[in-house]
Amino acid sequence: MILPISGGPSLIHAICTLYGNWPPGDPRGWRSRRHKRHSSGDYKDPPPPGEHEGLHRHARSSMTTAPARLRPDQYPLVGRAFLWKRNALGCSARILSCGPTHLHVLFDGPAGDATPVLGKCKQYSSLKLADHRGQLWGERAKIIRVRDLPHARNTFAYIRDHALKEGAWIWRCDRDARPERAR
Repeated sequence: MILPISGGPSLIHAICTLYGNWPPGDPRGWRSRRHKRHSSGDYKDPPPPGEHEGLHRHARSSMTTAPARLRPDQYPLVGRAFLWKRNALGCSARILSCGPTHLHVLFDGPAGDATPVLGKCKQYSSLKLADHRGQLWGERAKIIRVRDLPHARNTFAYIRDHALKEGAWIWRCDRDARPERAR
């Protein structure tokens, strides 16, 4: 595992969720932007049943399409397209996992805002799936700046373990070839 952490661009862990998979009021727990509103639990320790049920119903009814889910045969296509665009934008990835409802990536990101780079990667990868054009990804991504080498190692292991936990497709910089442009 190659994880230098000092100097140069910062290391970023990004979590990109597919459209409609974690709406406000979700029974697994949820947080609004900047934690202005949130439930009393989280996915590890869910909130009491029915908490924010009305908000969840409203969020689901206002969605324009059903929640997006990837089939296992689509994981590598989306993952490779995401990686190719990331590399084309000058942000090399260390590891990426792509599963049915979300994608994790650990990458060398810009010192400033990483949101525009992630947006371009999400856009490019969504255009590779004919059945999800324009409605593959949720609006935002969760961006976590890696603080130090132990944090980087834990994040790498967490992303790697998604293959075992949910059957995600995994790409690693220390064993896999750089992806080619998806057609």
